[in-house]
Amino acid sequence: MHRQGLRAAALLRLTPGWTLKTGFLAQTIDVDDSQYANLGADQPYARRRSLMEPSRKDFDGVWASVDGDFGWARLRASSSVQSHGLDARYDATPAAGLFGLTGKAALDQADDLSAAVHEVRLNGRNRGVESEVEWREGPWTLDAHAVVNDPELTRPDPGFALGTDTRLPAVADFSVQGGVVHEAHLAHATVRSELRLGYVGPTDIALSPTSTGASAGYLTSSLGVGVEIDRWAIRASLDNLFNRSDDTFTFGNPFYGSGDISTPQRPLTARLALTARF
Repeated sequence: MHRQGLRAAALLRLTPGWTLKTGFLAQTIDVDDSQYANLGADQPYARRRSLMEPSRKDFDGVWASVDGDFGWARLRASSSVQSHGLDARYDATPAAGLFGLTGKAALDQADDLSAAVHEVRLNGRNRGVESEVEWREGPWTLDAHAVVNDPELTRPDPGFALGTDTRLPAVADFSVQGGVVHEAHLAHATVRSELRLGYVGPTDIALSPTSTGASAGYLTSSLGVGVEIDRWAIRASLDNLFNRSDDTFTFGNPFYGSGDISTPQRPLTARLALTARF
């Protein structure tokens, strides 16, 4: 996968109680092949297919928002213009016979999407359940975080059949995470070590009565050590410490049955990053 992009943002304080924010974002992602597997739990990183499935995503957008305080209420007005181009190839060999084809077959899809969004909000209220705790003792920090979700589509379009399950897709029922951090100062260097464990609960993939795709939940884990000196920093990290292959989230390939598709976690992965602040 190759990713490149640019992000810029600016903040202007108009008066003590009013601010203007504006920004720009552009990003391109090139992927040589898709990531799903379809040979079952015994072979979580393998699949049987006839063609590679490369894809490219181009996204750019501009936005601006105004925030102000009337004293009795807060105002936020925002506008954004976005465009999204998606080019993807799917292995359509399993369905070749339906189209009178023989041998290997591919579906090449190209989508160009654009949207202009304008929103004005004025005393809004959002209710939910979320908890977070943190304990510090000298160079040590322990923290834990938990979220419980139950989002539901309450007024669906009458022409869109949902069945009895109107929960929103791609939102886990709950998630928990905990971590331990140690920070030490040696001469001009700051050394930060961090261990994190978490669990993301069950997730439905699609908002449709005919969809059976779901993630049953998965364990996350990471270990990292970083050294920062002035504006330079180097960090080494390991993800998926237990080398788990739990199914995460995927739309997969429309030409395969949803029950045959899974997206396992990436295996134990090491990273080394060098960064600088300007």
